Amino acid sequence: QEPDKISRMMDILQNNLGHTNLDYIEMAKIQLSSQDIIKQRFEFLSDCPEFTTHVSEFINAIKNNVEKIVLAMNACLSQASIRNTDIDLIILTGGSTQIPYVYNIFKSMFPRAVISDSNKMDSVGLGLAYDAMHRFAEPQYTK
Repeated sequence: QEPDKISRMMDILQNNLGHTNLDYIEMAKIQLSSQDIIKQRFEFLSDCPEFTTHVSEFINAIKNNVEKIVLAMNACLSQASIRNTDIDLIILTGGSTQIPYVYNIFKSMFPRAVISDSNKMDSVGLGLAYDAMHRFAEPQYTK
């Protein structure tokens, strides 16, 4: 029903442009964290389409995943038998925590907590390193 979209997908697949496409999408995500509306021209595609995206479209696209995070946080609080107001420090990690919608969810869910968001990306790498150490290191190195 939409041959132009199929043609673009074939262009991406046949010319190994998947990472380039993801770079453009990541750039849009970053821009939508500080702007309400963006225009992007996908110059790497043969038909060079231009898209306009509003932040509300972006929020609608991520809303279900953010709701799953909220459910997981509530379950964690419940299992620990503590209230959200008992939390005094939240450490945000990863690039998605820079999205104002996501940040504001944490801020409203933990109103008394200080939110630490320094070293967002370093903490992802450090967490992966600790996980790898526990999974694969010799026992004397996991102490």
